[in-house]
Amino acid sequence: MRNVVAYYSAIIVSAVCGSQIANPPLDLSSLGHVAIAGQFSGISIYDDTQQTAVQSTNSKDGLYLENADGSVTSLGQSDGMIYATCSLNVSNVQTIYLGGNFSRIGNISAVNMASYTPSTNLFSSLSTGVLGTVRALYCDATSNQVYIGGEFEMSNSTNTVLWDALRRRYVTVPFGGFDGPVNVIRASGSSILFGGQFDSLSGETASSLNEAQQVNLQTAYINSPNSYAIYPGFSEPSAIICPSGDDGEGNTWLLADNSAGSWSASTNFTFRPISFRIYNTHLDGRGTREFRFIAQPVNGILNLTYTDPSTGEQAYCDSRCPLSDSTAVEYQEFKFVNVIEMNGFQLAISGWYGQGGGLRGLEVFTDDIYAYAIQSFNEPTCANSTYLSTTTNQGAWRPTILGNEPGYLAADLSGDALSTASVTFEPQISQRGNYTVRIYTPGCLLDNTCPNRGGVTLSVYSRSGTPATNVTIFQTNNYDKYDTIFQGLVDPPSSTFRPRVVLSPLAGQAGTINTVASRVQFLELSASASTTLNGLYEYNLATFDVSSAPNTTFDNAGSQLVFDAVISAIVVDGPKTYVAGNFTGAGTANILTISGNVVSSLGHISPNGAVNSMLLIGQILYLGGNFTALANSTISAAHIVAYNTSSSSWLAVGAGTNGPVVFLYNNSGNLGISGPFDTLNAYGSTSLHAVAGNAFWDTTNMRWTNSNGNIDGNVRAAVTNSSTTYLAGNVRSTYQVAAPGIASLTSTGNTQRLSGLSLPYTTSAAQRFVDINTGAFYNSSTSSLTIVAGQLESIDSSGSSISHVAFLNANGSVSGIPSGTLSNSSVIYTSHIDGNRVLLGGALSGTSGSSTLGGLFIWDLESQKLDATQPAALQGSNVRVNSITTRPGVAQIVVAGNFDSAGSLTCPSLCVLDRSTTTWQRPAIGLSGNVSYATWLGQNVLLLAGNMTLNGTTQYLATFDFSRQTFSPVTRTLLPGPALVAVSDTNSTSSIYIAGTSLAGAAYLVKWDGNSTVDLSTGLSSQSQIYDLQFVPLSRKTAVSNSIMDSKRALLVLGNLTLATGNIASGALFDGAAYTAYLLSNTIDDRPGSVRTLFSDQLISFTSSGSRLSRGVVVVIALAIALFITFAIVALGILAAFIRRRREGYRPANQTMPEKAPAAVPPQSLFGEDNFQAHKGRAPRI
Repeated sequence: MRNVVAYYSAIIVSAVCGSQIANPPLDLSSLGHVAIAGQFSGISIYDDTQQTAVQSTNSKDGLYLENADGSVTSLGQSDGMIYATCSLNVSNVQTIYLGGNFSRIGNISAVNMASYTPSTNLFSSLSTGVLGTVRALYCDATSNQVYIGGEFEMSNSTNTVLWDALRRRYVTVPFGGFDGPVNVIRASGSSILFGGQFDSLSGETASSLNEAQQVNLQTAYINSPNSYAIYPGFSEPSAIICPSGDDGEGNTWLLADNSAGSWSASTNFTFRPISFRIYNTHLDGRGTREFRFIAQPVNGILNLTYTDPSTGEQAYCDSRCPLSDSTAVEYQEFKFVNVIEMNGFQLAISGWYGQGGGLRGLEVFTDDIYAYAIQSFNEPTCANSTYLSTTTNQGAWRPTILGNEPGYLAADLSGDALSTASVTFEPQISQRGNYTVRIYTPGCLLDNTCPNRGGVTLSVYSRSGTPATNVTIFQTNNYDKYDTIFQGLVDPPSSTFRPRVVLSPLAGQAGTINTVASRVQFLELSASASTTLNGLYEYNLATFDVSSAPNTTFDNAGSQLVFDAVISAIVVDGPKTYVAGNFTGAGTANILTISGNVVSSLGHISPNGAVNSMLLIGQILYLGGNFTALANSTISAAHIVAYNTSSSSWLAVGAGTNGPVVFLYNNSGNLGISGPFDTLNAYGSTSLHAVAGNAFWDTTNMRWTNSNGNIDGNVRAAVTNSSTTYLAGNVRSTYQVAAPGIASLTSTGNTQRLSGLSLPYTTSAAQRFVDINTGAFYNSSTSSLTIVAGQLESIDSSGSSISHVAFLNANGSVSGIPSGTLSNSSVIYTSHIDGNRVLLGGALSGTSGSSTLGGLFIWDLESQKLDATQPAALQGSNVRVNSITTRPGVAQIVVAGNFDSAGSLTCPSLCVLDRSTTTWQRPAIGLSGNVSYATWLGQNVLLLAGNMTLNGTTQYLATFDFSRQTFSPVTRTLLPGPALVAVSDTNSTSSIYIAGTSLAGAAYLVKWDGNSTVDLSTGLSSQSQIYDLQFVPLSRKTAVSNSIMDSKRALLVLGNLTLATGNIASGALFDGAAYTAYLLSNTIDDRPGSVRTLFSDQLISFTSSGSRLSRGVVVVIALAIALFITFAIVALGILAAFIRRRREGYRPANQTMPEKAPAAVPPQSLFGEDNFQAHKGRAPRI
């Protein structure tokens, strides 16, 4: 289809995922200031074919390219989370590495690790991936290796591993990894620094003190799609759980004859198996020959080790693991090379003995010591142990299982129930030893219980005859978490004592408290590690000795921290290294600095909560996290703060945010911050602003800025590659400008640019949905104002609340109508400048002194108050003013809408306000109903659109001629439905574009050409909403030739539009043949936005050579032609007489005069005597 892109010479380059599009050649030079208003929080000019793809409700992460205008382009979406990125040049090919928790990205399968090559725009998997969550990456250009950190086990390394980029394979780290998660990896000279939540190197962990526990599959969902259906006694897949009895009916599961198949189990809890036992069937010569183990939800084939029963030697397998058919082999045990967390698995059988495959038993084991709140998740009844993990509870607890998330118990408790409810966890512990005890708490966002969550008391009974250790924690976390509640010696169970943890609601809580219980874990502590790392470790490539204990400055710094420290961020600044996270110790909290061998605080000042991210820009170190203040300082530090490394002083970053900051990144020299916050707090003269999880700090001018675009979502990682920035995270939408319902539009040549206008927010929930319906510009010697009105709440420069209308001064100040002037339900739909006054109309009511306001009021722009004389209130059912205009050349203001009277004057739908007396006049009779739009066709004719009754007949389009005082219908037949807006590009009724809603509820757009309507709706979805139509001039003619529209203009359609291409736009350009998206926007809650109107300093009108002229003009032209013809005839007569005389010769008349003329002349001298005598007695004739 030919479209407007063709004549805009659109495609100029091939971008990474789409094609960039040149701005259309709009000529805005004659319009002066131009602004766009509507319901949006971010807005962009459409300039890339993939731009609309970023608008998404997808909750998964993707990789994005940051554009120069601040918007981003989607490169590929994942099916999970991306937590880390880094860039590496391998063989002169720049490569972006990504890590997280996903199984697909772009169009490929990739387990938690992937790479992206910008030069080819392709994603690639990294071998079999990493079977666990990746949280940290560091690309080492010297060795061409990628350091990977997180929560996983593979290649005989725990929680960290290397990727050899040249040989494309994983390599084990020499020190074996860590016993806990890795959160951050950085380089410092010849060393690699690791930060996380670990206590020792994985090679130093204690040998297992406890027997392996059996995973409970009795309550799992078991499925086998290809069972042996001929004999039902052998088709039940759950028969092999807890194997017992002989190989036969009820104890054996068989596959269909000569067919591959699978056996799968899915649980509502997570587990980390270390091994499994598989019992083969030998029934009638059948049996399984080979299989593979597929873990869920990663959907990955796991590597296994086993002892070959025929040779007694250890062997390895992955996709074709063999089973013996010897009846002498009761079972075969397989161990996992990589121990990962899963919530299910599948045994895929690809080979069999005899007529088909089958199994007689299956047991899965873990060495994790868990006790689950839901009893059915604990060890199966057939487990071979004296003291199985078990849980009991008191109170009205209910199992809560949401989708694929781990299940837990929940209770809504109040009153006495708060003091009696409890859950008791009793794990299986075989040996006495030192343990860390953790309690897991599900996030409140999962079940929408955040407002009702409270605190709980955890009582840990670790030793017989010893009082419990009591710890209080709060369950108000948004996402899943665990807390360490105990560390120390734990006795094994006996006939008189069992180690246990009792969870009970915190005493003294009021109201109904939602309390949850998930699971507890007893984690064995190392018995031989010589150094406790506490989350910080230095790996020096030059001096590392596998036989030596950790003993660097960084290792010693970690040893000074308290147990269970969490390191989340490391910044290396020359000889100094800054380490931050959630910890205490070394005379500081949550941040410390290491310089040489000295570990110190930052001036004994530190954040009062966890630091999640740090970023150094120049000499300023920025910190973001869960803190709300600085200890020992009055500097504002609500979730973000800065530290000047040169002057050793702390700096405020505005007044911070209203929620945690999770990630900081460099955004073209400015600071990008991201996290679950939605407001930038007010400070000084700067009002608070609503955002959508992202904000930008101007590091030069030290203030918030919206010039870096508007990103809605969460950025979790960023990397800059050759001055190009790539972002990773859950970006739901991105726009060039963050703008609360109002943005300015400027142009240089054919390039247009948007910029946001500052409209401060209040703390009211209404500010999240600012909806600007109308606007105007006002310029005088004392002020230059942008007037915006609609549904809004804001604050003026003095901090006072304003509503409905705001006046944005060019000097940055904001004023408005005081809150309470209009009723809360009032909505303003239209505005009109009249001298130094602005008239505002809509569905509104209020008071002005003793006057009642209804539908319309006047505001004095110079005195900044309500005009002293207000028009009488409009009255009727559902009063609403939709249009206010000034009659050209006449001191009259014409008001149109839905009303019955103005004061005591009956004046339905259309009424005239005398500017000098502020009194109403009725223009004529015959009109009623709703006029939704009014515009002038010349000086005397007003075009009306709406749902009207004209002299008793329904009309959707009409005119009113002020010179004749008459209403007239325009179209011979009715339009599809009531019209919302109508505009003419010729100032005549021979070319009118009308938008509205059909009687069936569908949007329509038609053109009336003076004789018939032409449907222009093709290319627009019927679900579109059209709010305004504006003609815009073009700087050059379009390449599209058609009879619909002049080639020097385009029709800008504004609203909430769905184009035939499927793209959602807030504004589209129509060239007479097709529509192309021009404006894209979104709201604060991630819905497509709407543009209500475009307004400017100057109005643009068009004329056409084929248009009709007014009667006055026709009379003037006719008179001019008549005079011309008259003078031409006289001139020709004079010329003819002159020529005749020249031909006959010229004789001068006798100049002699008689001395005295006679007093009278006798009649016969005039008429001749003969003639006189002949006519004597009759009237004379000439």
